[in-house]
Formats: sequence, C-alpha cells, structure tokens
Amino acid sequence: MKNNIIRKIVFKIRDLFLPKHIGKESYLYIQNKIQSDSPLMVARFGAVEIKAVLYAILPPHFVKY
Repeated sequence: MKNNIIRKIVFKIRDLFLPKHIGKESYLYIQNKIQSDSPLMVARFGAVEIKAVLYAILPPHFVKY
C-alpha cells in the first residue's frame, strides 16, 4: 500500500515538472535541442533505471524488487 502511494506521488511530481512531447512534437523538440549548443542527453528510462534512481532516494523498504 505504501509503495502505491509513493508511486502515485512520484508520477504526479514527474508530470508536473517534466514536459511531455508526443509524436512529431517530440521529434521537433529533440531536433531543436540537438542543433543548439547546450549539452544534451536523450534517453528512455525503463523500470530498472527508475528503480536504480529511486533506490538512491527512497529507503529500501519502499523499493519493490
């Protein structure tokens, strides 16, 4: 139950602070960022990467394996 609450909170925070780009909009966004002079990392995080990040932030009993 605690895991579900924490998960909902994390996803709500993610949705508030991270921009969402879908389809052609995402392609144009990435293209513009690549052409700019600023550093860029384009990645898609999977479940393992998310757990690695959350494990560093949350106490171990909140991270389910």
